[in-house]
Amino acid sequence: MKGQRCGCVIPSATIRVSCKRTSLGRQLIDYPQLAERLETADAAAGAAEADGVICGLCCAGRPELLAIWMGDLFESVGPTNLLVEECKAMLQSHQAAVVTALDDPELGFAPLLPDDAQPLWLRTRALADWSAGFLYGLGLAEVEASAGRSDELGEVLRDLSEINRADPDTEAGEEDEYAYAELVEYLRVAALLIRDEIASPGAAETAHDPE
Repeated sequence: MKGQRCGCVIPSATIRVSCKRTSLGRQLIDYPQLAERLETADAAAGAAEADGVICGLCCAGRPELLAIWMGDLFESVGPTNLLVEECKAMLQSHQAAVVTALDDPELGFAPLLPDDAQPLWLRTRALADWSAGFLYGLGLAEVEASAGRSDELGEVLRDLSEINRADPDTEAGEEDEYAYAELVEYLRVAALLIRDEIASPGAAETAHDPE
């Protein structure tokens, strides 16, 4: 990692990062909608973490594992709870939108995070939660930096682990805002890189080749 601003780490992986915003309107729902629905259903995760898990599963090519994760997400809530069923339906619809965004040739994919009008400390915390969720999704799909994976993938996963431990700073300046914007773009590009590597022909076979 190269440095730290606003309690956020600046990744050192050699993927190209640009702060140019893309067509982010392709997500089916917005952050407040998902956050409210999860809270109402007494879910064990917030909006950023939930989106991170879904993105991790989709980038790993294992969207069918969503049902397993949702079982854990609502483990403490009654199985016939109407609010839970509505929340599950929203998460399933959101996952379909994420798959579409990941396939977008215009690179319309982006992490689901609070908008820039929110305090930086809150956005930084959501950034850490998203990273934690994304890594959890990859772990559930049994994706790891191992033999057959590129060195770049391993470095990206290490960077995500560092971002996961970001400590929000309640006092922020212009440099902190820029650092945050860099990290958001880094997460977006990192997710696409991981997805492309896992989806590349022969990736799974190479990763599990005993030789």
